[in-house]
Amino acid sequence: MPKYLFIAYFLGDILSEETKRELRELDISGTETLGITFGDNWLEAVSLMFPKLEVLNISHREFSSEEFAISCKNLPNLHTLRIGHYQLKNLNGISKLKNLTNLVIDKSKFSKKKDLEELFRLKNLKKFSFSENRHADWDYDFYFAKRFPKLTHLEIRWEKADDGFLEKILPKLPKLEVVVAINTKINGSSAPPSIKVFTSTKATTIMESIAYFRINGDQKQIRDAIMRFWEIYHYVEGRRLSEPEELAVCVDKMEMLFESFKFDQEMSESTIHCLDFIAGKIIEDNQEANADKILNVLLKILKYHLRIKTPPENDIFKKIFPRIERLIFVARHPNINTICALSMQIILLGKGDFIFEQMCATVLSVFLDDMDLSSELFESINFRKLYEYLKKIVKRKDQCRLRIDRTRDVIRYIELFM
Repeated sequence: MPKYLFIAYFLGDILSEETKRELRELDISGTETLGITFGDNWLEAVSLMFPKLEVLNISHREFSSEEFAISCKNLPNLHTLRIGHYQLKNLNGISKLKNLTNLVIDKSKFSKKKDLEELFRLKNLKKFSFSENRHADWDYDFYFAKRFPKLTHLEIRWEKADDGFLEKILPKLPKLEVVVAINTKINGSSAPPSIKVFTSTKATTIMESIAYFRINGDQKQIRDAIMRFWEIYHYVEGRRLSEPEELAVCVDKMEMLFESFKFDQEMSESTIHCLDFIAGKIIEDNQEANADKILNVLLKILKYHLRIKTPPENDIFKKIFPRIERLIFVARHPNINTICALSMQIILLGKGDFIFEQMCATVLSVFLDDMDLSSELFESINFRKLYEYLKKIVKRKDQCRLRIDRTRDVIRYIELFM
């Protein structure tokens, strides 16, 4: 990986003159672990190249204070700016961004109140986000030395922020509506009812935060909240997740998350991973109502993957079906026909070649006397093929005697209708 990329030359070469003139949004951000230097005065060159820019993300890209001040003069239309690096020592020049409404500061090294002097001249600022500041003597109160008369959304990513800090700064934010405080010590107790505070102190608050980020399409915040969920309930703290009300909220919010991002593979997999964990807790505590709820969600996910013809090699089937196999014994009102029809469709998809099909056959065996084959759900089932694949499953050498016997029960049942 190269250490240097002269971004101004690169963008100048690959973009047409019309694109440069008309471009409204540019994201050339970096990461904390992978730093590529853009060369001298790159930010000034970029600001001159895109005169109509409205959204700019240059987080984790280093630039000098002088260069930043000059560049701000060249971006009169900018309304959203994301910056942040550990050499960011002041915000001189930012007041030139008269139309700025959304400012995100990811990393910084401010040392005194004067370094933020121009921040308070941003009269139209409505959204503000700040993170850790590297200077040892930094006082986070400096961010709120003066009022933000129009600020409605505040995101705090300073880990040590607590409710005392929030209470102290609220008088400077008369129009505040939303506070996002994931991975902090804030629980929202100091905020009045008129301000919605999204935190990550327990399962319900994390899920409410995820719902808010979902509505706003903020996938990064969703991923951060999900990671916090894992830290609290699995990886780090190992806190117990067992309250029926908490688990019900988790199922509802994860279902909506899947519906919103089912076309995004990474987000979909992350959601299903969470549902798998939540299902385990519901089974562990024998929660009938929640078992019904999550079983229906898992069936909906299976229907979707069958509809889009997801290949049987995909992990989705071997992840979901073991949970379904156990949930049917906990759920109060399992949707028998749907479960059986989907089980048959999955066997037809896998053609008897996959281990999870043994579980499908086992599930079918449980409901042989209860499923209604006259239902329209079974109209598309090719029972001859199903019979053929069930016979194939029986011959597999990687399943236990109980599963073999259950599969034979299903075979005998289907023979009655052939």
